[in-house]
Amino acid sequence: MFKECFKFYKQINSLEQQIDVIDFSNEVNTKIMKPKKLTSEFFNNDKEILDDLGLKSDLSDWNCYDVLNVPGLIFIKNPFTSTGQKYWMKRCIVDYTRKPNRLNIDAHHILGDGEDWWTTTNKNGNVKLRDQLRWATLGYHHNWDTKVYSETAKSKFPMDLFKLSKTIINLLEFPDEFKAEAVQKQVEMVCSCYEEMHFQYIENCYRN
Repeated sequence: MFKECFKFYKQINSLEQQIDVIDFSNEVNTKIMKPKKLTSEFFNNDKEILDDLGLKSDLSDWNCYDVLNVPGLIFIKNPFTSTGQKYWMKRCIVDYTRKPNRLNIDAHHILGDGEDWWTTTNKNGNVKLRDQLRWATLGYHHNWDTKVYSETAKSKFPMDLFKLSKTIINLLEFPDEFKAEAVQKQVEMVCSCYEEMHFQYIENCYRN
C-alpha cells in the first residue's frame, strides 16, 4: 500500500495533477491542516540551546501545522537558521551516509571496504552512484522486509541529532511517553525514539 502511494505521488509533476497534495504555504486550507502556535516556555531563559542546534531562537518564526486528518502529525516548515541548514545538510549528506550507518545501496555491494558514498561520489564524479542513494538508517536499523527492529541491528546514535530530536519534542509539548516525531528540512528526517537514547533514524534522499 505504501509503495503504491509513493509511486502515485512521485509521478505528479504539475499543479493540475496535485490532487490531495497539501500546500503548506496556503494557510487558507484549514480543513486539512491548521497552523500550530508554539507557546512552550521551555526555552524562554536559554535561547542558546536553540542557537547551538541551528534552530531559530524566536519561536514566532517557526511555521508549524497540525495535519488534521492524521492526528499527531505535525509539519514544521524549515525551523533552521541559514547556519543550521548548512550544518544539518552536511551531517545528513556527508556524515550520516558513512558506516556504521546503513544505506539502500549496501545490498548491491557497490562500495568497497573503507569507502563511503560521499567521498567516492565526489572523487570519481560518479553521477549514477550519487543518484542511487535513497536512504540511510542510524541507530536501530529498519528491516524493510520484516518491518521489525532488532537489538542485533543497531549502531550508536549521534548525540547532536539526539539533542535536536528531544528539543523539538519538548517544544511541541508532547507527553513524556510520546517518543516519535518528524523533523522536516532539506533532506527529510524521521526520528523515532523507543527508549531513552535508543533512537532510530531514517534519512530519505530526494533530487529535483
